[in-house]
Amino acid sequence: MEKAYEHPMDELTGLPGREAFDTQLTAWIDKKRRSPALLSVVVADVDLFGAINEEYGRDGGDGVLCDLASALQAHLPAPATIFRFGGDAFAALLPEVEKEQAFLQMESFRAAFSAAREVAMGTKTESLAVTVSMGLSTFPDDGAKAQDVIHKANE
Repeated sequence: MEKAYEHPMDELTGLPGREAFDTQLTAWIDKKRRSPALLSVVVADVDLFGAINEEYGRDGGDGVLCDLASALQAHLPAPATIFRFGGDAFAALLPEVEKEQAFLQMESFRAAFSAAREVAMGTKTESLAVTVSMGLSTFPDDGAKAQDVIHKANE
């Protein structure tokens, strides 16, 4: 896959952003259209993120986002690429990973991440149990175009 770092990185998480995600997904699909290879796409967002921001302030919300970004990177090693999709959403591209395998990986991640954890919030830490919702799609099974694959993952 092409380098994600040709696009601006998200300042908070240090991850490549939505523009890099769109570019890489489209490039993968265009390259593999003639000889399809699997690419699973995961979209994850923080449940009740607005309530976290209200109760703990921006530092709390930022801490949760950074914690989620780090946990995704640790759980999904290369060649997976993790992106800040926008707001409280993240996306991952999992090349050559079948949908069932991707589902099992994400369920394992979701269960592990939902355990109470210490989250850095500015100068303090808080113990929080944070859950995430995830959607999954796989190219070419769930669509032949990038927008179709993204839409299916967001359902």
